[in-house]
Amino acid sequence: MSQQPAAEYIGSYKLGKALGSGSFCQVRLGTHVPTGRKVAIKVMSRRKLKKQNMLEKVRSEIHIL
Repeated sequence: MSQQPAAEYIGSYKLGKALGSGSFCQVRLGTHVPTGRKVAIKVMSRRKLKKQNMLEKVRSEIHIL
């Protein structure tokens, strides 16, 4: 019998399938558990961000959003 992997959560969001990926991040389908609303969640690798000196670009993107 195969065992399903444990669900991953970020705060009150349950992570689902991968929707896309880039050089230092992955976009995943997320479900807001209390409301059931579907969203896209960008998950970033801190290690890759530091290695590629991308921290300022990320700060800029967060500010724009």
